[in-house]
Amino acid sequence: MLQIYFESLFLPFSIIFIILGIIAFGWLIVHVEQSRHYSIIRIALSLVLGAFLLGFGIHFLLLSFGT
Repeated sequence: MLQIYFESLFLPFSIIFIILGIIAFGWLIVHVEQSRHYSIIRIALSLVLGAFLLGFGIHFLLLSFGT
């Protein structure tokens, strides 16, 4: 019963994680474009965060389709 409940949440989780990953990469673009003195730490943080969030989003999307 609990497994069926979690399987129905894979698609909403994937949408949320993909949107958050796009926001993280958008934060990277805005930070680099608007600043002459950009921080390497902020760039690395946004790259790692965006990659993890998009990875989780794609993972949950594949799980929702049963692959």
